[in-house]
Amino acid sequence: MSEFDPTKIDWGRTYVEALEIARRFSVREAEDLVQQGMTLVIEGQAPFDPDGGKTLAAHLVEVALAESRDRARIARLRKRRGQEAKLEHWMDEPPPTPEELNHEKRREERRFEAVLEACGDDDDVRELVKLAREDCDEPAEQAERLGWRIERVRNARRRLARIYGELAESMQSWKEEDDP
Repeated sequence: MSEFDPTKIDWGRTYVEALEIARRFSVREAEDLVQQGMTLVIEGQAPFDPDGGKTLAAHLVEVALAESRDRARIARLRKRRGQEAKLEHWMDEPPPTPEELNHEKRREERRFEAVLEACGDDDDVRELVKLAREDCDEPAEQAERLGWRIERVRNARRRLARIYGELAESMQSWKEEDDP
């Protein structure tokens, strides 16, 4: 297997070639298939072997179609077994789609970056924000992990609470803009 370097690929041309191949299978979903295939290859979930006998464009479509078939098969099995209804009953709503989960992940990243930016030069508050992302929310645990006195943690938490208060309104407007 030869080495595949995604930085040396003309992705525009590959996209167009893959789009032509994908349109043979599904005109309506061709773009989604190509995007899914590119994501799988770039993230390493479906590695491409240049010596494998097929083009990168053909590989993108092939892995995307396989992924699409797998998702459809899983959905059919869940429906047949009544698992969707069980999940909906347990969650009081349908389970989130992969797109919704991805959208929420991007929204969470934007929020985290906004909080870090709002911290400015306050390194103590930035450290607390990073620990909170690791689910370290208790003052005593934060003091222990950072090697700080508890007073320092409490003062930084007060400053962080003010930052959160200032960001709360802008975050709400982000949510309203981002909701699909």
